[in-house]
Amino acid sequence: MFQYAVPIMIAAFVLTWLLKEVPLRGRTHSGTDTSRELTAGSAPGTAEPDSIGAGT
Repeated sequence: MFQYAVPIMIAAFVLTWLLKEVPLRGRTHSGTDTSRELTAGSAPGTAEPDSIGAGT
């Protein structure tokens, strides 16, 4: 089985290098800082809970 599978796997790996690269988005820069949008604090429901009894 491996005598047939290994050459096919090698051929498939070599063929992946010949594939044309297709960009996932039409533009490369959206003009906004997405790292700020992805922080846990900006996501709804992910803020840290208030400390109970912290003032007493």
